[in-house]
Amino acid sequence: MKIYLKILSVFLAAGCLLPIACKKDVQQSEQIPGAANPVIVQPQNRLVPTSMGTGSAKMTFSYTTDFSLNKIEYGDGSSTILELSASGQPEMFHYYTGAKETAFTQYKVDDKGRIIRGTKYKPSPAGATMLSKFEISYQSDSKIATISYYVTENEREKFKGTEKRVYADNGNLLSEQSDSGIVRANYSYDDKNGLFKNVRYSWLFAIEAQNNLFHSSVNNISASTYPLAPSGDQFFAYTYNADQYPETISSQISGTKLSYKVSYKTLK
Repeated sequence: MKIYLKILSVFLAAGCLLPIACKKDVQQSEQIPGAANPVIVQPQNRLVPTSMGTGSAKMTFSYTTDFSLNKIEYGDGSSTILELSASGQPEMFHYYTGAKETAFTQYKVDDKGRIIRGTKYKPSPAGATMLSKFEISYQSDSKIATISYYVTENEREKFKGTEKRVYADNGNLLSEQSDSGIVRANYSYDDKNGLFKNVRYSWLFAIEAQNNLFHSSVNNISASTYPLAPSGDQFFAYTYNADQYPETISSQISGTKLSYKVSYKTLK
């Protein structure tokens, strides 16, 4: 009986010591020197580009008070200007070489303020001559559904074809297709803040200036490929600033490689 009681007392003593040991271990594990602090994610600034490139390839951007893109000045002395109405709707798009206007596009908008037609003219002392025209239809969410193109040949308007647009769920333009479903262009993107994410009417400059960088509204275009004309394929690579907007852009367009830096303005 004494032996039993002695063994029991040993187990009880051990049982009393275990919680203390466990508690001590827990306290030590909570106070390990050098443990990593929680990562605090800082909110990103909203940026708009003010310029990119150098020399004749430089582009300088100007905006209205609501950050509609309304002017681009190029390093070669040419420029393009988007003229807006008092209510902020596009009215005309002007092309200049130096101080000389070489062409302009006149827009027609619907009752929702959306462009439904653009007619391009060449000015002359005798009067403006029509060069081309496009007509736009929209999806229910105001994304462009189709663009139909026309040109003037021998003083007659000639239909060139309709472009159907296909989008990703986030709004990136994925492809352009013909009426019969033939893919004319495919687009792919990165997962960072688009170069023109906070800019209005960059899509219109993509149409007028024929520059695929202006498709970088949600994310940045990384490639545009043309199944029917692969020699025109374009590829873009980026480095990014702290706010995850492109800091430098490297492009390869029809075999020509360029690399340039982007400057920004921070929105308040």
